Amino acid sequence: MRKARLIAMVLAGSMFFSVPYTNCAAQDIIGIEQTTEVTEMIPHLMTSGDTEDLQTVSEYEINPEVYSDKAVVAPIVVTSAGIVSCNIYTRKKSTNGIINNGITGGTVTGSSISGSGIIGEDDTDNDVRGNITIGIYSDSDCTKLVGTLQDVKIDSQGNMIYSRSFEAKKNSTYYIKLTWDAESEWIAEHLFCFELQQISSESRILENGKYVKAYQGGKNSTIYYKLNVPRAGVIYAEASYDKDEFGKPKVVLCNNAKKAISVATNNNASTEYLSVFAVKKGNYYLKVSDVTGAYQFRYLFAPISDKSGKQKKSALKLTLGKKSAAGIVTISDTASQYDWYKFVLKKASKVRISLEGSTTGTSKISLEVIPPTRTATGKKINFSAKPIFSISRINAIKTARSDVWPAGTWYIRVKKSVKKGSGIYRIKVDKISK
Repeated sequence: MRKARLIAMVLAGSMFFSVPYTNCAAQDIIGIEQTTEVTEMIPHLMTSGDTEDLQTVSEYEINPEVYSDKAVVAPIVVTSAGIVSCNIYTRKKSTNGIINNGITGGTVTGSSISGSGIIGEDDTDNDVRGNITIGIYSDSDCTKLVGTLQDVKIDSQGNMIYSRSFEAKKNSTYYIKLTWDAESEWIAEHLFCFELQQISSESRILENGKYVKAYQGGKNSTIYYKLNVPRAGVIYAEASYDKDEFGKPKVVLCNNAKKAISVATNNNASTEYLSVFAVKKGNYYLKVSDVTGAYQFRYLFAPISDKSGKQKKSALKLTLGKKSAAGIVTISDTASQYDWYKFVLKKASKVRISLEGSTTGTSKISLEVIPPTRTATGKKINFSAKPIFSISRINAIKTARSDVWPAGTWYIRVKKSVKKGSGIYRIKVDKISK
């Protein structure tokens, strides 16, 4: 059996991981310059996962006419761990472009496929019969099948596209084996075509706001995304995925030594998965686990200016009815640290206190009110050194209304509920009449 001699090109065509395969019309690839002959296939390694990236594949061709023993083994060289997807189809040789003539009919046997029966048409539209067997293996002797058959799709012209994926190890070689038994006139007019993509499952460095494409294979799969935070602020970690296959991802913030320093987040209510971590300046890792499937991932950083007092005597004054004040409780803050605020009632009044924000996972940010004297009481708000309310998760809002409070300087203090919690918030106090 001879090793494959391949002609390589790059093609913007089928999208393996997002939409079903579609045939490439002749105009799609006319003018693409074919490179020199190569002896191996290297999948296109996806980066951002945007539309252009999704539509880019590495394409290779094998001319079966030169293989007298009607068999060929083509190596696939993989440099990054991850999932590899491969489409295999036939095309008719043409000087005017590509005519997909497919592999029609066919049955799947185990992890390989045998196309038996009609495999195309000759120039007079007569059926050509024969057998084509395809398999992907982890060894050069082609005895150990790998991967999962993704699909055998039938296009609008009745052509069959063999599509499969397999999880690859870093710096490894895999092998596609084809054997065929077809009439010589059909073999003389056709090429076997291969389109390959890969999504990495390796840890990597993230840039603020830029998506990466990643793949993880379940509970035992973990990726560490490294990022740099220039100042105190909030990290929004975001993943876009196919909810039907994605599972329940877990995101944890780690320090520069990859030690977990936050509670885990599992906000999987939609396909736009979002986690929030409030941090100080430094280098961090986002550890992602419990994921099954391919997804886009990025983080967005927003600086937060917190002017709250760190003690009662330095409490930030809130003006009634004016703009809310922003605050942050970071991962490195202790659960006993408070952000202090105050407001002044010149005469007995009713007030409304509002707190809105986002926290890491199910951790909480709580708010307490301290009256001007020990004898001041409030029927609607408890002053027994306990929070009047807390907020938790993403975009939470809580408000409380008082009865008539006596004149004086009132204090508010805000803190997180647990050591590994964090969050951001805005606080506002309004005078109300009812």
